[in-house]
Amino acid sequence: DGSMARPLRDLAEALARDGATVALARGEHPLATRVTIDTPRTLVGRDAGGVTLRLAAGAGLVTGATVRLQGLGLRARVGGADARDLPLAVTRGATVTLDDVVVEGGWDGVSVQDATLVATRLTVRRAAHYGVSLAGTSLGLLRSLLVRDGAGAGLVAERARVHVTEALVAAQGSQGMSLRGDGDVMGGAADCAREDPRVMPGALDCLRDVAVVDVHGVGLALSGRRRVDGRRLLAARTQPIGGVSGADGLYVAAGAEVTLDAGIATETMQGRGAIFADNARTGVVVDGGVEAGVPRSRLTLQGAWITGNAAGGAFAQANAIIPRVAFCRFVGNGGVGLGAAESVTVGAIGCNGFLATTPATLPTVDARGQRAPLMVGDGLSISRVRDLVVEQNTFSANERYGAVFVGATGRVENNRGEANRFGLGAYESAALAGLASNRVLGRETAPAATPGVVSP
Repeated sequence: DGSMARPLRDLAEALARDGATVALARGEHPLATRVTIDTPRTLVGRDAGGVTLRLAAGAGLVTGATVRLQGLGLRARVGGADARDLPLAVTRGATVTLDDVVVEGGWDGVSVQDATLVATRLTVRRAAHYGVSLAGTSLGLLRSLLVRDGAGAGLVAERARVHVTEALVAAQGSQGMSLRGDGDVMGGAADCAREDPRVMPGALDCLRDVAVVDVHGVGLALSGRRRVDGRRLLAARTQPIGGVSGADGLYVAAGAEVTLDAGIATETMQGRGAIFADNARTGVVVDGGVEAGVPRSRLTLQGAWITGNAAGGAFAQANAIIPRVAFCRFVGNGGVGLGAAESVTVGAIGCNGFLATTPATLPTVDARGQRAPLMVGDGLSISRVRDLVVEQNTFSANERYGAVFVGATGRVENNRGEANRFGLGAYESAALAGLASNRVLGRETAPAATPGVVSP
């Protein structure tokens, strides 16, 4: 009869009865079919490790209602999973709350379409496609999220908005997190400080204390007409897919407007922002895009620590906009600490250090979408950027130039540094003011003509 003394035999039978709450005893509960929950329900287990729904091929929970899952696990097929294997599918305007839930296996661990997911202490392991997938008008409010050991991307938001706080995505076969497509505006102005942004909606994604490590391709990929506010992000040790594709910590593509660590405003706060480290290609890439009618991508970077990336610390290309780079350190990157190619718009650069850049050859994309090599081995490398402001930076111990400017206009003042091969180089840059105020030293005199590409 469903009492403690005479429990029902399985979950499907329990859901067929009336009652707002279903309590699951410790142990494993087999589920042979896909079960639809179309009325408000709460499923409660003792803990996610001790109470498990064992899902047969094609089985899972589907809900279009207000549902809460607490203290339980869902275990689907790990090997050979296909698109039918969805442990939890949330649809049709539903709101699902997860508290201490573990999902293992399946195609997408948690799939959300035009619905709201509120999750605290959600773990998704070994999904075949995506760990967490949100699409359409969905909103994901995720706190203490762990996604790992999956074959595909960890978290994907297709047009959907996300607020993610305290997350780790690790050991994924593809991207760590991908926020893409035009965000749903929904009116209003979102506020990342609010506990529940549903009170004040808007097209803003919030990422707080998010770490992405040991994934393949890109750690954090952001694209489409959407605004992203990030604080204290970590993207490290990305690796190529199949040994051929890129491996970047953060990739900002056309349409995205990204601000990282806006609250960092002084040198004493350095090191409290984002970390992009030891990625197999570049720490940060901002790709403005060349398609007509698509907004140029924009990145504001403050307080970042960018170190040990094999083919560049940060790089902007193809019409990208970089309004501000401040209170950052670029240390021990290959090729260039910070590079901006032709057609990029750069505002003010003022950082604590562009240090110890080592040689590398960097392929880039120009304003016409054509590939071209970038000067390498430099702390800062700027090509044909107008109205630039570079003040109060340190350029030291770089393999080639401390800083080099080609065809640039603007102001370069009061920068310092030492132990570079060449100190400061300015070519085709007669309109670059303030050069005499700098003391960026090199062991050798800078070449009289624009230098070529240096190979590793």
